[in-house]
Amino acid sequence: MSARDRGLRPLRTVGVDAVRSLFYTAVGVPLGLLYIAVIGLLLSLGLSLSVVAIGLPLVALAVWLAWGAAHLEHGLARGLLGLDIGPLARRKTPGAGIGRRIQDWLASAAVWKAVALVALRLPLALIAALLSAIPLLLLVACAGLGLAGLTGSLADDIVIGRWPLDRDVSLVLLALAVPAAIVSVAHSNCALRSAKA
Repeated sequence: MSARDRGLRPLRTVGVDAVRSLFYTAVGVPLGLLYIAVIGLLLSLGLSLSVVAIGLPLVALAVWLAWGAAHLEHGLARGLLGLDIGPLARRKTPGAGIGRRIQDWLASAAVWKAVALVALRLPLALIAALLSAIPLLLLVACAGLGLAGLTGSLADDIVIGRWPLDRDVSLVLLALAVPAAIVSVAHSNCALRSAKA
């Protein structure tokens, strides 16, 4: 029985998917900050000025930008994660005038889901980045301390637990770096597969 028959993917594919998933996670934090800064500011400013004539156009502009951000997120999810998700669609009345089109646009559930997506992008990206960083930090710590112990570049008074950082402890740390790398790749692939499910 081959690896493909057992549902296993080639190692190259797993590595590429892991890098794409980590890149999607890493790009989520700055995008989330940008969304909150621009769209959140416009939305809060528009809502606070809604008693004046300028408020509602600012709200409409914020919602329009959130719709555009949702399209960007849709493209990132399809391109980087390979998710098979349908196009973003909103309610439209055929042959309607500008007033009715704006009303349809603001009354569309898809548009407000896009606003919610944009609002949740930063906190969810931070959680994903933290969860992705833990195995990567473990990998860097094990490999870094192991290499430093082997080369003798650290002071002799470094102690891991109750063991001094000597050659034997360094080899154990380097050996632990291998499963830490596997956990890092497995974590990003697990996140990718759960997103595809």
